[in-house]
Amino acid sequence: MAVRRFTAAFLVLILAGCATNTPEKPISPMPEAEYAQLMVAQATAGVGSISGKLYFTDRRGRVVQGNNSNMLMWPATPYTEKRQQAERAGIRLPDRMDPRIDKLTRRTFSTSTGEFKFDAVPAGTYFVWSYVDMNSIVRRVVVQEGQETTMFLTND
Repeated sequence: MAVRRFTAAFLVLILAGCATNTPEKPISPMPEAEYAQLMVAQATAGVGSISGKLYFTDRRGRVVQGNNSNMLMWPATPYTEKRQQAERAGIRLPDRMDPRIDKLTRRTFSTSTGEFKFDAVPAGTYFVWSYVDMNSIVRRVVVQEGQETTMFLTND
């Protein structure tokens, strides 16, 4: 009987340790000067573009195309870089970025074969993000003025 109680108590302690809730790590909002600079840069219509293909390769080597997937593109700034580094490191962050990023975010959808394109992109560095088969994929890309930048947005 004592062994059962000990075993039950031991299991409760083990399971309680597994259920720890990692607190969110706050990231300070984007500095006003950084935001103002971005608004000026994004106000000019760019002549660059980003095009590419979206897909995910699962553990068995099966390739899943980004079929009509929601695609987002936002500027790479010290604020967004810090957020991406934290997410890659597995740090739990608040769900939403600084809401001012929404004004600077572009949206499109991939085709049924995973192809996508963002037109009229000003020169600069950006993050392109999407989901494929419930897997989040994000890549950093540099756009030169007047150039079409081609990329593969994939987990490979």
